[in-house]
Amino acid sequence: MFRLFFCFMFSLLIMSNAYADNMVSLRVDDVKKAVLAEMIDQGNDENIDIEFFGGQTSFDIKNAQNVKILVSNLNLKQEQNKFFVDVEVFSDGKSFAKTSLLGKFYQMVDVYVPQQDIRKGEIIKDEMLKKISIRQGRAKIQMITSRDMLLNKQAKKHLKANNLIYNRDVGKEIILKKGDIITSVYKTKHMKITAKVEVAKDASIGEYVEVINVKSGKTLIAKVISASIVEVSGK
Repeated sequence: MFRLFFCFMFSLLIMSNAYADNMVSLRVDDVKKAVLAEMIDQGNDENIDIEFFGGQTSFDIKNAQNVKILVSNLNLKQEQNKFFVDVEVFSDGKSFAKTSLLGKFYQMVDVYVPQQDIRKGEIIKDEMLKKISIRQGRAKIQMITSRDMLLNKQAKKHLKANNLIYNRDVGKEIILKKGDIITSVYKTKHMKITAKVEVAKDASIGEYVEVINVKSGKTLIAKVISASIVEVSGK
């Protein structure tokens, strides 16, 4: 049984755009849309992509007023991610061309990427990101695909628009720099001791970092509380 797809769409495109040289051109993307529609109509996941590797996918049709693509005999080989399908192109109600297509289909996953270039050191905000779909096989364990895992992180390198983001590319916001002079606090139930210390390396809130007492030169391990205070453990 044949199924019709995009007939009305193609008719509109042809009547409004096609006639500078009385030639209508159907290209691989037009055929792809029709085959994808058939796959989805048969109950497959909508978030899929396909690639052809056999059969004719481009057609140039002269003096056509109405062009239709009909798809039939779709056969999916799920274990190999392959498919076979027949496609017929009609021009003004008459068969213009028939072809049998071979291809592969791919499950797609949504990921978030920069909508614009993000400079090193910038804090990532919602408006800097956009969602795209990529083939599942391209999604590696080292990638960050979740929007929530990117928000408010600091870019550790220049992030180019539309590029995938890896774990090493972002991190917590650095609020202390190596060499900063800040206040360390040591607390017990009965007393509080403060001192000026020098930070030994870059650090974020919640991290433990080495600090050097400015007066004594003693090295301590302290937890970063804010951009001006670290807390020295009593242990």
